[in-house]
Amino acid sequence: MLGACRENLSFARRIVETEINGVSDNPLFFTEASPDFSGNLAHGGNFHGQQVAFAADALNAAMTQTGILIERQLDALCNPMVNGGAPLLLSWKPGAFSGFAGAQLTATALIAEMRMHAQSYATSSIPTNGGNQDVVSMGALAAREAYRQTEMLAPILAVSGMALAQLNHLRAYERAPGPTTWTPDWMPEFEPLEADRPLQHDIARIASEWLACPVVL
Repeated sequence: MLGACRENLSFARRIVETEINGVSDNPLFFTEASPDFSGNLAHGGNFHGQQVAFAADALNAAMTQTGILIERQLDALCNPMVNGGAPLLLSWKPGAFSGFAGAQLTATALIAEMRMHAQSYATSSIPTNGGNQDVVSMGALAAREAYRQTEMLAPILAVSGMALAQLNHLRAYERAPGPTTWTPDWMPEFEPLEADRPLQHDIARIASEWLACPVVL
C-alpha cells in the first residue's frame, strides 16, 4: 500500500515540476520551427491548471490512504488482542491510567476528517462567467486541500511514533513482552507515560517538526 502511495507522490512531484518550468501563456508564438512543433502558433490552454489539479488530488488520496494505514496500525498497537500482550492502550497501569486512549481517539477523529476531504476536486467543475468558463480545473481548491491534509496526517503520524516509543518503554521495564528496539534518528524526543498527562503538546510539537522536514521521495 505504501509503495502505491509513494508512486502517487512521485507522480505529483513530476507533474508539478513540469508545470512550474512550463509556459502558461496562451496562445504561444514560435519564431522558428522546433522538433516538437512544426508551425508558429500553439493554442494549448496551459493556464487551465488541470495537470496540477490531478496531481493535487493524487497527493490527497495518497496521504489519506497512508493515514488510514497508520491509524489501523495504531489501533493494533493499543489492543492486547493483537499487540502480542502489551497492556491495553499501552497504559503503564491499565485501569488506573488511560494510557493512549485520548491520543488514539485524536488520530481516529483526524482520519475520519481526512476521509471527508479526500474527494476529487479536479472533476468538480462548476461553469461560471456566463458560460465562458464552462469547464474549470478547480486546481486551487485541490492544491489547498492537499496542503491541509498534510496538517491532519502529521498528528496521526506523531501519535503512532509516540505509541511505538511507549511500547519500547514498557518492554524496557518488562511491562510488555518482546525486546526493545532502537529509536530512529528522525523520531523527535518523547517522554513515555508512567502516569496520565495531556499529550496535545507532544502531538503538536512532533507533528510540527515533521511538517518542517523536507520530503525525500
